[in-house]
Amino acid sequence: MALAQETEAAAVERWGVSVLMRAGLRAEAAGAVCANLAYAEARGLRTHGFVRLGVYLERIEAGGIVVGARPQIVRNGGATAVVDCHDGPGAVGGAYAAELAIRLAGEHGAGFVAGRNANHFGAAGWYAETIVEAGMVGLVACNTDAVMAPPAGGRRVLGTNPIAIAVPGDAGVRPLLDMATSGVAYGKLIVAAEEGSEIPLDWAVDAAGAPTSDPRAGLDGALLPAAGPKGFGLAYMIDMLAAMGGAQVSADVHPLYGDRSIPQGLGFAMLAIDPEALEGALFAARVRRLAEAVRSAGRAGQPAPLIPGEPEGRFAAEHAGRAPLLPGTRRTLATVGERYGVPFPLL
Repeated sequence: MALAQETEAAAVERWGVSVLMRAGLRAEAAGAVCANLAYAEARGLRTHGFVRLGVYLERIEAGGIVVGARPQIVRNGGATAVVDCHDGPGAVGGAYAAELAIRLAGEHGAGFVAGRNANHFGAAGWYAETIVEAGMVGLVACNTDAVMAPPAGGRRVLGTNPIAIAVPGDAGVRPLLDMATSGVAYGKLIVAAEEGSEIPLDWAVDAAGAPTSDPRAGLDGALLPAAGPKGFGLAYMIDMLAAMGGAQVSADVHPLYGDRSIPQGLGFAMLAIDPEALEGALFAARVRRLAEAVRSAGRAGQPAPLIPGEPEGRFAAEHAGRAPLLPGTRRTLATVGERYGVPFPLL
């Protein structure tokens, strides 16, 4: 894979906001979308970074993302709520739901929000970390359009259906799991195709169901679940969580890269839990204890094992506010900038 060229994250984020506003989004909505993309880019999650901006813009232009949509609470049951995103930008509905879950948890000790009629909402970890910033445990999951086959192969039936769980902690211990339930995120094939790289044979199958090292053939075929039936089962149950808010299941979610004029209609679920409503002091001690146990479990002479989220956190710290955009992504963004009359910075 080609070496990445570093670009100032703040400049790229400001540029993205300007482009989305030219496309018709309100400043607040554009800011939410680009904050999510920049978060992913800063943590090395290129599959959910600015590589997605192009398809978002295509959907905005075609009407599949409704620029003026505002999330709305359509059902409120004390510690629970259902939010209709009205086909707006995914990050807008997701950010609204995360803040609502925090508020409900502050009132009740826990808050559960299910969302429907959403579009692709980017890195799930961004929402989970929003909840953590409020001092709460955050769990975020969403369904996506069907791109994953059953463990034994076959047709697409489930989405990559990501899940993120974040736990409060100090700077040295702040666990964050953010994963797709497929073996790899769909965006990894997009990035590989963009960079002209091959993929491992256990990532995807082609349209005939055979393992493939060609990312474009994998995009035409289907991803495989993580850990076989385990990942498939988890993805299935995430669909069930999303359906609690009236969302469509993966089999009926419109493909992100399909007809751009049709809203995706995906769903999500967010849970915020206030540790202080339970055993807050003991919990904080247990968080640190488990991290210490993991870090001491390695082999002599080898680097200490890392807790969930630590590799991405180290990536972010190492790049210190800079975004290592890949050459293919950089070229694509430059083209986007030309189209919207907003020159891409730092080329």
